[in-house]
Amino acid sequence: MAGKKQEVEKIQVIPVEPGRWAVPSTSQAGVSYEVVEQEGKLVCNCMAGLDGRGCKHIKAVMMVEEQGKINGERRLAGEMVQPKQEGKAKFTKHGIEFGVATSALQKLIRRGDEQNAIGVMLELYDVAPHYVAKRLLVIASEDIGLADVPTVLAVNQLVMGWTEGKKFSWYMTPHQLAQAVMMLCRANKSTEVEDAISYIRARLDSGWKPEIPPEAIDMHTQQGRENARADGKDHAAQCVDWYRGRMEAGISVNEYTKKLWELKPEWSPLNKKLM
Repeated sequence: MAGKKQEVEKIQVIPVEPGRWAVPSTSQAGVSYEVVEQEGKLVCNCMAGLDGRGCKHIKAVMMVEEQGKINGERRLAGEMVQPKQEGKAKFTKHGIEFGVATSALQKLIRRGDEQNAIGVMLELYDVAPHYVAKRLLVIASEDIGLADVPTVLAVNQLVMGWTEGKKFSWYMTPHQLAQAVMMLCRANKSTEVEDAISYIRARLDSGWKPEIPPEAIDMHTQQGRENARADGKDHAAQCVDWYRGRMEAGISVNEYTKKLWELKPEWSPLNKKLM
C-alpha cells in the first residue's frame, strides 16, 4: 500500500506505487534511493545498483514484500498478524525475572507506587516494548475499570498512539507508556470488570447460558426472517415488531422516528397516535 513506511534492519521502505519504492539513505540525511521493478527484476539507482551489483536497498524491498505476502496469507487464514517477534526474554536488563517483573508492574500500579512502577515498566520496555503496551491495556480495564473511565480511555489512546508511532520508527521512546503508568497509579481502582468476567465465565462453565431476548430474533437474523415467513408477516409487519421492541427496551421516539412513521405509517406500532 502506497505511503506506509516499513522497516527492515533500520532501513525504511516506502511503497510509492505498484512496482516502485523509495528507500531513504541510512548515512545521508535527505537522500533517498529509488527501487523499481523492471522486467521482473528489482533495480536500484544507488551506486551499487547502477553497477549491476546487489544492494541493501533491493534486499530491504524484497524482505518487506515477502513479509507482506506472508502476513496477507496469515490474514486470509484468519490469523492475527502481530508486531515483530520480540523474543522470549527470561530476565530484564538488570536481572529481574520476566514473569516477576510482569506481575510486579500490575501490583505496583495497584498500590499506586509510581516510581517503582515506572522502573519496572522501563525494565520490561527494554526487552519487550509491545508486550508492555498490551499489559497496560489489560491493567487499565482490570484494575481501574469503571472507577475511573476517563483514565482508562486516556490510557487506551496513549497506548494506541505509541503503537502507531512504533510502526513508522525504528525506535519509539517510552514516554506515552510512562505517562500511562503514572495515570494508572494515580487513578481510583476497581476490579469490577475483572470480577464480572470471572463470575460470568464460572456460570458459563457450570452450564448456564445467557438469555436471548425475544426481539433479538428479528428481521435482521435468518431465524427471524424464517419465523416471519411461517407466521405470514410481510416486511412492514416485521418493522412494526422491530420498533415495538425498541420502545419496550426504553428507547424513546425521536422527531425523526415520527417523520419516518409519517412517511411509512405501516411501520408504526402506535398507529400514528404520536403524530
